[in-house]
Amino acid sequence: MGIYNRDYMKDSSGTGRGPGWTIVGWLIALNVAVYVIQHLLLDQASPGGGFSLGDLFNGRFYTLVTSLFVHAGIMHIVFNMAMLFFAGKELLARVGLRHFLWVYFLGGISGTVLEAAVTALQGYNVNQIGASGAIMALICALATLIPWHRFSFLFFFVIPVTLTMRTFVMVLIGLDLVLGLIGVFSASTESLLGGKVAHFAHLGGAFWGLFYGWVILGRLNRGQNRKNAGLKLVPRTEGEPPQDLGRWEGMLQPVPDSDKALQEIGKDRRPQGAGLSVDNAVDAILDKMLAEGPKSLTDAERKVLEEESRRLAERRTGK
Repeated sequence: MGIYNRDYMKDSSGTGRGPGWTIVGWLIALNVAVYVIQHLLLDQASPGGGFSLGDLFNGRFYTLVTSLFVHAGIMHIVFNMAMLFFAGKELLARVGLRHFLWVYFLGGISGTVLEAAVTALQGYNVNQIGASGAIMALICALATLIPWHRFSFLFFFVIPVTLTMRTFVMVLIGLDLVLGLIGVFSASTESLLGGKVAHFAHLGGAFWGLFYGWVILGRLNRGQNRKNAGLKLVPRTEGEPPQDLGRWEGMLQPVPDSDKALQEIGKDRRPQGAGLSVDNAVDAILDKMLAEGPKSLTDAERKVLEEESRRLAERRTGK
C-alpha cells in the first residue's frame, strides 16, 4: 500500500467536493435568486427581509436568518458570493455539512446581534442586511484549521500580495475594529463599494468563527491527530502508477510549511546528523499534507514523496 492509500487521501462526495451541488452552491443560488427578485423583478428601493430590533421585539425572529440572504447592491452581493465560494468550499471540504452550517448561520446571527447592540447604544434602529457576518465566520474558522496556508491575490486588482490565512484574518479583524470604532464616533463609515458597512457584524461573525474553530473544531482536530499518530510513508508497489492526489477530508492541526526542509536537503540525500535528514523532511511533508490537504503540496514535495516511496520499495525487495 502506498501513500495514496492513506485514509486522508481518499475522496468522498460527503465532503462537498464530489460531483453535484453542495450547500455552498445552494446558498449562492438562493442569495442570487433573492437579489434578482427584489431588485430586478420587484424593483424594490429598500429590499425586505432585513433585521432590526423592532422585528425582534415584535416576535419576527426569523428575520435573523432572512437578513442573511438580502443584499443592498450589485457589488455587495458579488463580493459576498465570491468570498462564500472560495472560503465556503474549502471549509466544507474539511469539516463537513453539519459544522459548516453551524459556523455559517450562527456566525451570521452573531454578527447581526452584535451590530444591532452597538447601533442601539448609539440610539439607532438600523435595518441590517447581508451575509458578511456569516462569511467572516467561515473565513475565521478556516483560518484556525490552516493558519499557515499561503494564498495570493491582487490588491485593488493591481498589486500582487501573498499572505497566510492567519495574517489575512488579523488584517480583516484589525480593519473592521478600527473602522467600526471610527464609525461609532462619526455619522457613518462608508465602504469602498458604496454604502455604510456593518463592521461590528463582521466582528461578531469573526469572533464566532474563531471560537468555533478553536474550541469545537480544535477538539475534533486533537482527536483526529491521535487517531492518525504514527502514520509513516510506506513503499509503493513496484509498477504501481502514481495516482492523482485527490482531496483531503480530515481535520488536523496545521504545521509549518516544509519548503524550508526541502531547501536544506537539496538535490542530494544527506545522512542522519548532517543537517536536516530526509526522514525529517518526509515527515514534514506528510504533516503538511495532513494539515492542508494533498493539493497544498508543491511539485518538489510530491517528487520527494515519490522518491522516498520508491526507495522504501527497493529496500523491502533487497535491490
